[in-house]
Amino acid sequence: MGRDERRKNKDKTKPKTYVMTEEQIEFIKKVAAEEAIKNELDKRIASIKAEATENVMALMLSVPIVILRDKFAFGRIRIDRFLGYATTWIKAINDDGSTLKELIQLAYDEAGYEVEGFQYDKRESKDG
Repeated sequence: MGRDERRKNKDKTKPKTYVMTEEQIEFIKKVAAEEAIKNELDKRIASIKAEATENVMALMLSVPIVILRDKFAFGRIRIDRFLGYATTWIKAINDDGSTLKELIQLAYDEAGYEVEGFQYDKRESKDG
């Protein structure tokens, strides 16, 4: 918009103009490109993690489901209930890494199950 047009529109504000060197413009372009690449990579990494988590969950839960069905005669209702509890724990572990330590300690306290290499808080178990 030129000066004549601003006068006709009674616009007294003059648009700001900046002077930049080619080096500064190239730097701005480079930073913008790097940010766009980083954002795209972050999205892709999140997508790969989500897909991997989904696949691992399916694989790791398939074994117990088959065993509960074949060896312990669990029906659909009991298997669904088991899956509900298992996914609740898995989501809790995924949200907060310290939950895994709590779960391992709980498995030791309640069932005497020990994970090799884990440092337990040795308190009396309910069975012993």
